[in-house]
Amino acid sequence: MRTDWEDGFSFIEVLVSLLIISLVGVVLYASFSTGFRAIEKAQTEVRTAVRHLQADHLIRSAAGAVEIPYWVTDYEMAAGENTLDLPWYEGEKESKTVQLPEGVIIEKSELVREDGKAPFGIRIQYKIGKREYAASAPFASFPAGKVKL
Repeated sequence: MRTDWEDGFSFIEVLVSLLIISLVGVVLYASFSTGFRAIEKAQTEVRTAVRHLQADHLIRSAAGAVEIPYWVTDYEMAAGENTLDLPWYEGEKESKTVQLPEGVIIEKSELVREDGKAPFGIRIQYKIGKREYAASAPFASFPAGKVKL
């Protein structure tokens, strides 16, 4: 003799199983979308860090290539929005323009010097997005003695 319950699943059982499968799907979707947002944020942070490292490297290597003769005390450099014009680059009196990476904006640039003496380095403050950074670097040639950047 056969009973009704042996013929298959009841409507309630099918609905409960669909509900469970739907809940599992919603949880998986939420987990994946959170994970993808975290990955996108991390990629943006890495791009910003790379720009910062590139800008810092360019500023330091450009400053390291400036060779000012010891008799020059009126050294002047110019800074644009994302460029530096450095005279006495590699010992040549003409200026060399150093282009910083895209998205780097120079906020402030100044020479590091003692009163009335030749400069011995540069200090640059710049922004990438909303973050502010600073880089200080000595020139290749600077007066002997105690030097603090």
